[in-house]
Amino acid sequence: QGGGDGFVASVPSQGAVSKAKIGKGIQHILAHSPAFSGAAEAWVFSLDDSLRRIAVEGSQIVGSPIPLGEFAVSAAWFDKEETKALVATGKDSLICVGASGVEWTKANAVPRRPTAIGVSAVAGLVAIGLERPEGMSAPGVQNTQFDLQLFNITDAGSPDGLTPGSVLQEHLKEVTSLKFTPAGNFLASADAGNKIFVWAVSGGNASVAITDFCLHTARITCLDWLPDGKHLVSGALDQTIFVWDVDKPKEYTKIAEAHKAGVTSVAACSDTSFASVGNDGFLKVYSLS
Repeated sequence: QGGGDGFVASVPSQGAVSKAKIGKGIQHILAHSPAFSGAAEAWVFSLDDSLRRIAVEGSQIVGSPIPLGEFAVSAAWFDKEETKALVATGKDSLICVGASGVEWTKANAVPRRPTAIGVSAVAGLVAIGLERPEGMSAPGVQNTQFDLQLFNITDAGSPDGLTPGSVLQEHLKEVTSLKFTPAGNFLASADAGNKIFVWAVSGGNASVAITDFCLHTARITCLDWLPDGKHLVSGALDQTIFVWDVDKPKEYTKIAEAHKAGVTSVAACSDTSFASVGNDGFLKVYSLS
């Protein structure tokens, strides 16, 4: 976990907490999925527009910082092996970065500032949440068009291998989190208006499948799927965590007051467990019965 003080902490199930000093506020931490078989690392994006790799054991910085040159709004693993990340930046660019440095940049990739990114190498899709267009949708009416832009992945090794696809329009508030299932058959999207949509993914496109996950009462900050691809975990500034079931959309598990100052991130650990962190500085691990 990391914060505005520029430190990243690794919290083992047993033993002492270790920390690494980045020196700049932490914007985003990209952790590997439970299926990852490589070295236990976290990729940390900080406010100096750089990426650092942190060894989970001992919180040691691996290698030198990788300058991105642009503010990292959001990032996701770009390949099945989780050796490359795709970063959406504040300058409307997409940057592909590997362990040794930036591999390519696609400038002006999206028409408006991105707010979140999700990638499925399995489905060959990238989803990007966009800011609303400037101006009014009608006289005196603020625009509420917060689109999801899909891209098709034809070649991860080149910026030309990302081609624009469908534009999805359901969100009326800023899109805050995007997560594909491990199998790439569902995409979950959340927004600042407390809404979650689950999209069925097929043939390079997506359609709304579930709209029942709507019990949060404040901005949703984070999503993650458990490895089974059937259970979605969501956290929000209402201090609450929900675990949803796509097979039974009306049923859920609610964890009230999970973090006193709001939930900032959730991460799957297994089919029956996940972790969360919040603005209260605590890290918690939950087991589902």
